[in-house]
Amino acid sequence: LSSCLRELSRSERGIQELERISQISTSVQLVSKAEITLANHYYLNDGNCSRAGAFYLRAIKHRGTTEAVRAQIARAVNCLIPAGLDSEALRELEDASEARPGSPESGYALYQLGTVQRWREERTAARHAFGMLVDQYPRNLESLPTS
Repeated sequence: LSSCLRELSRSERGIQELERISQISTSVQLVSKAEITLANHYYLNDGNCSRAGAFYLRAIKHRGTTEAVRAQIARAVNCLIPAGLDSEALRELEDASEARPGSPESGYALYQLGTVQRWREERTAARHAFGMLVDQYPRNLESLPTS
């Protein structure tokens, strides 16, 4: 489903269809996937979060979904940090790292959390985040199916 939606995002007509899906579908999975696809599309095409930010926030509202966690990570890295909102970004990344323990998204959130903390010279916190990543990263993570 995700690859089909990404394919839709390659044309203006597809973007319009994704926006329509995000507004009228009753499937949380479909809506959240459409919203994260739109957010990523707008971020990559605009190079900023002027349009992407709203779709990241909409996807984040679907707590418990993979897309909500992915949106939290992307919003923190792509929108909050460049806007100088490091503390808010750290909170988003911490929340994302705890949302789906043992998942690829949790591992990526821990990686980004440690990276931001290291960049801010918060070495003890960064060491903790990277340590958790090593401890929690399943050996078979790369072979797990993605949604």
